[in-house]
Amino acid sequence: MKIERVTAGDGCAQLEGLLEELTGCAGQQPDLGAVLANPAVRMYVGREQDGRIVACGCLGVMDTLSGRKGHIEDIVVSGDCRGKGYGRQIVEFLIQEAKSLGPMELFLTSRPSRVAANALYQSLGFEKKETNCYKMNITI
Repeated sequence: MKIERVTAGDGCAQLEGLLEELTGCAGQQPDLGAVLANPAVRMYVGREQDGRIVACGCLGVMDTLSGRKGHIEDIVVSGDCRGKGYGRQIVEFLIQEAKSLGPMELFLTSRPSRVAANALYQSLGFEKKETNCYKMNITI
């Protein structure tokens, strides 16, 4: 699998299938152009030799008063390509990208039900952080 960065100028249509696998909702994707235009977000895709996008992941970085924080988000591998090591490959790539941006705390989250993903993240050196994670949906 070849990993490459996707920018706002690139076509976004190829990501739609993967995003549906990630969210479970067809037709409810965000404005990918706006996401990709955000300078704090770096979106990467993995392509097989035939050019088909089979994996993706985002790295978001922000500077805060307590230091630089990186967040790995939206890791997904196409259902027909799971078990090939693509998830590991894209997360390792994102870790290297984060390292190239200087010292930071790097975070990711994963639902407990995603047993294989959680085992992968721990095998790559991520430690489970004891925290209260809160969520609020802001709607207009």
